[in-house]
Amino acid sequence: MYFFLQNRRKMNQLQALLNDSLIRTKHVENAAIIDIKERKVCASTFGFNVPPENALNLIYIFHKNLLQVRRGGFDFKEKHYKCVRADEHSIYLQNPDGGLIVVKTKTLILVATYRVGMYPSVCVEAVEKLGKIQKGEVLIHAGASGVGTAAIQLVRLAKAIPVVTAGTQDKLKATANAGAAAVFHYTSEDFSEKVLAFTQGPGVDIILDCVSSSYWEKNLNCLSTDGRWIIYGLLHGGEVHGDLLARLLSRRASIHASLFDHETRRQEQLVKAFTQNALPYFSGGISPHLQPLVDGVYPLHKVAGAHMGENENIGKIVLEMPASS
Repeated sequence: MYFFLQNRRKMNQLQALLNDSLIRTKHVENAAIIDIKERKVCASTFGFNVPPENALNLIYIFHKNLLQVRRGGFDFKEKHYKCVRADEHSIYLQNPDGGLIVVKTKTLILVATYRVGMYPSVCVEAVEKLGKIQKGEVLIHAGASGVGTAAIQLVRLAKAIPVVTAGTQDKLKATANAGAAAVFHYTSEDFSEKVLAFTQGPGVDIILDCVSSSYWEKNLNCLSTDGRWIIYGLLHGGEVHGDLLARLLSRRASIHASLFDHETRRQEQLVKAFTQNALPYFSGGISPHLQPLVDGVYPLHKVAGAHMGENENIGKIVLEMPASS
């Protein structure tokens, strides 16, 4: 559920970027962000509605019509703009009332209108921030477990980047095969330093943690500002000694707890969300394809042989229930 909420969080970040970096600073008049793959607007400032045909035209500009725009300008929201400068990353257009700027990343397009006297070039800086928002790294501890291998795939499905810790080379290899973008051996290296190096400084946006107490300092070391630390297990205990709260405040971070919920309504919500957002990807021919990783299948009376207690399993352990008499 958290991984699908991550997309909503990104949309909120995009909205905040438009308002804080562009509108409140009065660098532009209105702005919107277009998702290239989805071919639609995913965030916009209040009252700024980009017609679907304009959104599509802005996408096609960079792929097919850049030379045409240089020569003949561009029509946007029933106004004509003359091209001032255009390249494969940005387009500046003007008319007597102001102008239009369009800046492209690999996955998003930022379009903004401005009046005479405004400074739209700040949109380029805003697009640099877009790259950080799109990245969305998630640190998954115990990445080779049943939950971990599932989380790697769901993070990928949510268009975020899974970063994983595990305790053996076989487990690291398994998590890499499952789709982890980076894997770190938590017993032989400082995973927090490795994570900071991988993210080039900011840290991860989410930590999915079933280990807890012994990892708390390293977790906070590599958690980004406004990041979320999600705890769903206490393998190393629940006691924490140190300035946890002060460190948490300094990061503006939050802790979320997640356990199996016996409340029926909550279960129904989770099942519905999973059915809508993930279940279709278990079918063949749909990309990305979700595939459970199964370590082994054991009859219930041989559960002791499932080696979960020794933490040796890679993936899920499936128990066969005895046939009812």
